Amino acid sequence: MKVKSYYLTGSQMTWESEELSHTRDVLNQVQSIWNMTELDIDALDKDELIGLLSDISFQVNEISLICENELNRLIKRDSNVNRDKVCSHCEDDNIWVCEPCMNKWADSVEEVNFDNV
Repeated sequence: MKVKSYYLTGSQMTWESEELSHTRDVLNQVQSIWNMTELDIDALDKDELIGLLSDISFQVNEISLICENELNRLIKRDSNVNRDKVCSHCEDDNIWVCEPCMNKWADSVEEVNFDNV
């Protein structure tokens, strides 16, 4: 039986990104599943096979959750296209200028008398 080496988990270096850490976790779990399928399953009885399938199902679910959480995080991070358009008052990036900031700006602008222009 060929056994693949696992990357160390829990020993994240300071330069490693979250993406790298999550990818390593997924790889380790996929390799673990692969190792389970390399067992001599011919000698296993029904209960042992059901247990093996249950373990594999649990690991596939864990991988799915890791991938889903990572995708959601990356979508949120990468879709934030207006990072430089943050309101100085409420620090919200969903709007260009909030109403209090607009009022403050309007109060600071000199009134122009168009009759004299």
